[in-house]
Amino acid sequence: MNRELLEYIDNPKSSLACFNLAEWYYKQDQWASALTYYLKVTEINDNDDLTYYSLIKGGRGLHKQGHQTYMAKGMYLQAISVLPQRTEAWYWLGKTYTELNNWFEALACAETGLKCEDSDTNVDLEYVGKYGLMITKGECLIDMDRREEAIEIFSSLLHSKIMNDNDTEWCIGQMRRMWGDNWVKPNYY
Repeated sequence: MNRELLEYIDNPKSSLACFNLAEWYYKQDQWASALTYYLKVTEINDNDDLTYYSLIKGGRGLHKQGHQTYMAKGMYLQAISVLPQRTEAWYWLGKTYTELNNWFEALACAETGLKCEDSDTNVDLEYVGKYGLMITKGECLIDMDRREEAIEIFSSLLHSKIMNDNDTEWCIGQMRRMWGDNWVKPNYY
C-alpha cells in the first residue's frame, strides 16, 4: 500500500490525509478516484486553502476526463466562493468560459483575476501565472472584435519574455491570426 492510503486509513477525517490521497490518485491519472477524495476535503472544510486547492484540482480532473466542462465550471465557482482573492480559480473559470465561447464571462474572469494577488503554493494547480489571465483576456478581445487591444496585450506579452514556449507559440499564432501571414515576429523576441 502507498503511504498516502495508510495515512488516510489512520485518520479518515483529516483534510490533509484526504487531500494527499487525492493528489496521489491525480498523479496516477485516476481522475474519478481523485475527485472522490477532493470532494471529501470540501466536506470536512476545516482548511480553506485545502478546500480551494481541492475544488480546482477536482475541476481540472473533470476537464481531463472530457465533456465535463459544466461540472468543472461549478467547481471553479465554488473555489472562488471560498477564496475569491486568489487568481487560480479565476484563471480556470475564464479558460472554461472561452471553451464555451462565452467571451464576456471569460473577459470578466480575466479582469477580476488580474486585480487579485498571486499567491504562493506548493500545490500544482496547473496555473502559469497572471500572464495566463492576460492571454485569456487577449483571446476574448479578438473574438469580441477588439483586435487593437488584443494586439497590444499579445505584443506586450511577447516583449516581456515571461511565457513558457507553448504559450509563446500560441500568442504568435494569435498575432498571425489577426495580421495574416505577413505578420513578422518582432526583433525583441
